Amino acid sequence: MGPGLCKRRSHDRLSIVDALTWVEEPRARDAFLTLIGRQHIIGGDPTERLPALFEESVAAAEEITEALGSQVRRAVELLIQSFSESAADAKRRGQPDPLPARTHDAYEAAVAVMMRTVFLLFAEERGLLPSGELFEQGYGISANSAGSPRVRTRKAKKRSTPPR
Repeated sequence: MGPGLCKRRSHDRLSIVDALTWVEEPRARDAFLTLIGRQHIIGGDPTERLPALFEESVAAAEEITEALGSQVRRAVELLIQSFSESAADAKRRGQPDPLPARTHDAYEAAVAVMMRTVFLLFAEERGLLPSGELFEQGYGISANSAGSPRVRTRKAKKRSTPPR
């Protein structure tokens, strides 16, 4: 092994904490300080110690990843089915087939669209995209969902604001 490198055992986990953001994010600071407290390192319930918490976190992340993968695959299947139905409809009307000659190209395009949608939803939900009513009305995805925290907040504000 080279300098600075070490062998990691399977139960070791790497965590990165950005202390520079603690002023803006006191909840993150408080959570970190709770995690490194005595109870989570050497005392208390063994299931509440850091190694167990990290294992639980990794398992939960894997579960979420698998669920997201299944949902994306299903969405791609529905998109491809829709493409096929549109192509069949075009043929019935005597129009040329709108799908590419190489059928795999349609699948690749559907996967690319779905992965970009997942990325944009992730970025939007974390405030990494422009915000404001104009953006949300024209381009926002999650803000248009009734279950979105932003939509619930906006509706609550509208209800509490007296009409002019």
